[in-house]
Amino acid sequence: MTLDEYEQAGKILYAEFADAVALILDAALKENDSVRVQVIQKRAKAASEVRKKLDGTVSDIEAKVKDLAGARIVVYTNSDVDRLIRSGILPDNFEIVWDRTKFHYPRASDGADQSQFVGQNYVVRLKDSRTALTEYKRFVGLQCEVQIQTILDHAWSETAHDTIYKSPKLYGVGAAHMAKIKERMRDIQQKYLLRAGYEFQQVLNDFEHIVSGQRLVDSNILGAIRDALDNNVRVELLEQYTTVVLPIIDDLAAAAPEVRSTLVEAARKAQSISVMPIETPYGSLPGRTQEDVLEKIISILVNIRFVEPADAYTAYADLYLIFDEPKLQQKTVAAVGELSQYELDVWRRFGPAVQEILLDAIAVTPMDRLVSTRPLMIEILGKCLESEVTGTSSTSTAFVWETGPIAVSDRIHNVRDRAIDMLKNLFNSSQSEGERGDIYHAMQLSTGLPRQGRYNDKLLERVLVDTAAITTFFAERADDLGGLQKEKIEHGALFHYRRAKHMPADSFKSEGVRSARNAVMSAARVLRERFNADDDFVIFKTLVGFDSVFAYEWDEAEAEIGFAAKEAYREEKATEYLAQVTEATADAWFDRLNSYASIESDDRAMFPQLGSFIASVAERFPAIAASWLDRSRDEPLAQFTPGMLRGFYTSDRDAALRWTSAAIDRRDDLSGIAHFIRFAEPAVPDLLKKVAKEGLAAKDGEAVYKVLEACAARPSEFGFPLARGLAIEALTFLSKNGRFSWTEPLWIWGKDSGLLAQFDESDRTVLFAAVRKLPNIDFRAEGLLASLAEAHTLEIIDLFGARLERARKEKGDIFADERFEAIPYDFNQLHKSMQHAGPLLLPKALEWHRADPLLGKYKSAYLVAIVFPELPENVISQLIDYAKSGDRGAQDFVIDVMSNYEGAPIAFTVLKELVAVLPADDEMLGHVRAALGETGVMVGEFGHRDAIAKEREQLEPWLTDERESVKKFAETHIKSLDNAIAAAQKDAETDIAMRKLRYGEDLGDEKSEPDKGENED
Repeated sequence: MTLDEYEQAGKILYAEFADAVALILDAALKENDSVRVQVIQKRAKAASEVRKKLDGTVSDIEAKVKDLAGARIVVYTNSDVDRLIRSGILPDNFEIVWDRTKFHYPRASDGADQSQFVGQNYVVRLKDSRTALTEYKRFVGLQCEVQIQTILDHAWSETAHDTIYKSPKLYGVGAAHMAKIKERMRDIQQKYLLRAGYEFQQVLNDFEHIVSGQRLVDSNILGAIRDALDNNVRVELLEQYTTVVLPIIDDLAAAAPEVRSTLVEAARKAQSISVMPIETPYGSLPGRTQEDVLEKIISILVNIRFVEPADAYTAYADLYLIFDEPKLQQKTVAAVGELSQYELDVWRRFGPAVQEILLDAIAVTPMDRLVSTRPLMIEILGKCLESEVTGTSSTSTAFVWETGPIAVSDRIHNVRDRAIDMLKNLFNSSQSEGERGDIYHAMQLSTGLPRQGRYNDKLLERVLVDTAAITTFFAERADDLGGLQKEKIEHGALFHYRRAKHMPADSFKSEGVRSARNAVMSAARVLRERFNADDDFVIFKTLVGFDSVFAYEWDEAEAEIGFAAKEAYREEKATEYLAQVTEATADAWFDRLNSYASIESDDRAMFPQLGSFIASVAERFPAIAASWLDRSRDEPLAQFTPGMLRGFYTSDRDAALRWTSAAIDRRDDLSGIAHFIRFAEPAVPDLLKKVAKEGLAAKDGEAVYKVLEACAARPSEFGFPLARGLAIEALTFLSKNGRFSWTEPLWIWGKDSGLLAQFDESDRTVLFAAVRKLPNIDFRAEGLLASLAEAHTLEIIDLFGARLERARKEKGDIFADERFEAIPYDFNQLHKSMQHAGPLLLPKALEWHRADPLLGKYKSAYLVAIVFPELPENVISQLIDYAKSGDRGAQDFVIDVMSNYEGAPIAFTVLKELVAVLPADDEMLGHVRAALGETGVMVGEFGHRDAIAKEREQLEPWLTDERESVKKFAETHIKSLDNAIAAAQKDAETDIAMRKLRYGEDLGDEKSEPDKGENED
């Protein structure tokens, strides 16, 4: 259509088309009441404005002007804009012309004076189904621009249209004033309209929140939480109450009693309900557990904890008794800790009021309830003894943690005195070693000074007084304490002694501090003498323990006491004790050492010296060794069987071997014996073979594992044929029985000792079969594969193919191992050994991709990406050949592979060749766009915008490509990226502004940088 044709009849046609579009929009919006529309405008563009926009060109105006017909939907707020876009009204009723659609939002540019226009400008045409109707046939092919704006942006646009857009060409008159008008319009948008839009949006968000909260209250949400028949529903309701109702309760003090009682009753009912899976259209998901319920309940109680703290304590005690699993009880203990700590805001207003209330509550609690909730009491009392007050606050950009010393007063003295007395009573009545340890830790909190180092003499004096008192308390109870408790307490006393001894002189100028300092040192010395008067304790801490304190340490600075010196001292004393072991004292020493061995240790770090001592006794006294080995069966000392055997073997080899062989026949402690055989010098292959046979027959996984360790560590000493055969048997057994730790000994020793190098093809078949069963390829399994990859590349590739096939077959199988992960997240070693594997891996990966194209991006294609983090030239060449091949499956594979490079330049290089061979309307181009848009991790509030901008930048060279298909793709895609950048800019700025408003902060007067768009009318 020419301009003349438009002036004569075209404008009338476009006006009728705009009317039709507006009517369709009006009808659709009336059916969707989620969007509040102020007005729908429509018009055909005036011929004079078309002429102005054409800049002299008068033919084919429809190709040059996209808004000959226009409609504008004016809504109230930014939320309405978002709801309208999400509603699908436009794509449901029209075909959107994406390459002419443009989103406008001020953003960073080259600094030129650009538009501040804000709006989503869609270009649409009627769908074929509508133009098939008689009344719409005349609109076939016509396009209409549909603008979506808020009232505020609409006001700006109308004003801009009547001033800036219609401004005449100025020559020497008014140009400077016109520039000021443009600047003022920019300021209006930036300083007032954008901010007002955010404010309106926040008002509506808050209002909707209030309405939603009231609706939940009216529906008796607390009753629903209490009476829910399954915990899935209960957790969902608790989440709604936490996020919707709780923040808008007007009178928390009035609401708190009902909230607490309801939540406790809900917890009681939840505790008896089994976990029920959550059914979804995509399958079952794990159901909500009692732990989920407890966490949600605690999150509510924490928010109201300072409303009647005594009642809060009672509620936590109820929860502690209801959820009687240790893991769940610990969550309640932690919540009580939050209640009872010195919180800054409360402290500033009420001092230690919360702590006083809680101590009073404990004092009047019935004895039977105190006994059953002792861990809660210990936690509260410990928090009362801390010397710091802490608080947190947040802004829109930061989380602030504040801390400072408590101010000592008569009230604080009273709180600390009461807490210490209660802890002493608890310690005296406690029969549990673990609980006594917890009480000791709580009492030790009274000895701590503020971490920031800012405190006055009153606080320092009080801390030192408490330190001396507690040290004296434990010294007086020396006879009631076990060796492990004494060791910990003496270690703490040494720390306090050194701290007091080395205090700077200006720290104890006051008489009170001086006196308290001397009391600490005196009490520590008394404790030292009382504890070390017990010879058995001295032996204990020498042979056992990690925090042992020895006599010479009291006179030296901590920095001068090194680990090596302590170990040398231990060895010297152990040698002295060794001389005390005789045939006459052997039974007494056995009882002593057996008692030491009964101590529980998480990591066995306490026992190296004890093990060495036992081995030394066995080496010096073979007869005692034989007796102890027999006596230790089913006793704690049995865990030191390998050490005893090692010493026995050194002093009387034949007797040790006879005892060992007989023990194997009895299948007695096979794992301990296997551990001894692993280290025995010289090696005893026959015994290794025998213990392996019996371990396998007895299905003793630990013994078989020890055999594998021996084979991996010393294959040449046991003989490679034997070691190889036993290793294969062992890993087969362990893999079959789900003991996947078999990878560790082969990874640590097998590759360096030469065992793996001895594996023949049948051995590797067994090994790879075991690897296929592993839930995941961790660094150990990867290390094994890396050691074999260069020589056996194809076998490694086929191994991953088998794991992918397993994943494909087990998909949807409810009995499948949920832990199974066919491909690891990344390789740290294997890829270095596979750089030559491209010609072998790519065809295989393509084959696997064809078998499972839906998840190929995350499976077969992902494997290629982690094997080749930097693509070799031959792999790039092969991928480009696949791209050009015309094979749709191979082209899909290329797209999925390049998706995993997350927008790296190589993805653009390869995918450009695919774009070059695809037709312009090929749906595969959509997958290419998605692959180019992969971003990986985005950093910062504008990370999404910057990632899209980077993608656009990498596409710009395509605009000059000699191939028309590449150039056309780039042109179209860059237009869509421009829209995406504007949308991302808007989303980021909106998020920042809304976050500031939620925190009650001023939005500031910084300006967004302008968009590169044009003014729109």
